[in-house]
Amino acid sequence: MAIETSVAALRAALSSALAGALGGFAGGLIMSRLRLGPVGAVRLIIITTCTLIVGIVVFLFLGCPQINMAGQLDQDSGRSATYLQCSICRTRTKEI
Repeated sequence: MAIETSVAALRAALSSALAGALGGFAGGLIMSRLRLGPVGAVRLIIITTCTLIVGIVVFLFLGCPQINMAGQLDQDSGRSATYLQCSICRTRTKEI
């Protein structure tokens, strides 16, 4: 999947803004439904943060297999190289 840097940055910014808006809306909805005051809000934040940290630690130790995302080691020079797939000629071109 190859997209321009500006398009990737725009997508990242839009997804972050959308996540922030939805998170703020969901937090306000939870606060109003549960009728939590300031102390209850702090408790809710602490509980969700601890749950997040536990989840990160559990998945850190569970582990996933490592995959090559951006490049691989060049057999000739031993340096990291990114291989691009040429869609017209169906050959691999090396970019170091």
